[in-house]
Amino acid sequence: DATIYESDGTWFLFFGEDSTALTVLNLWFADSPFDIFLPHPENPVVISPYTARMGGAVLRSNGRMMRFGQDNSAEYGEALSILEITKLSRTEYSETYVGRITVDDFKGPHSLSINLNSSEILFDYYSNEFSLMAGVRRLKGRIGSR
Repeated sequence: DATIYESDGTWFLFFGEDSTALTVLNLWFADSPFDIFLPHPENPVVISPYTARMGGAVLRSNGRMMRFGQDNSAEYGEALSILEITKLSRTEYSETYVGRITVDDFKGPHSLSINLNSSEILFDYYSNEFSLMAGVRRLKGRIGSR
């Protein structure tokens, strides 16, 4: 769930590493998306199962930067946390919890994309259901990807 974001001429890369992605968010930066990214001095910038894993692109609106973080505190993709990024530079990072988005009777959303130019919103959610065919579908997917 890596997310790239440009602010004031600096490119930032938000991501979690495989073993800790549900609870730890790292931040790296570069002069361009094609340069070598350097680790942010405040890494990890977030340690929390409620907000660490990215849940969509950073949204900039009315001078505010909003970040969506997956709430994985109970189960994967339980809901989305909304955070306002209050400081973002090569040396500083801070954010403030704003709220939470849930979908009644489902898990999620666990990612959200908002296009302010076209007033479109895309999000996903799921339900935990038992399926005898789940193992067959996973096996087909693995065989088909090779």
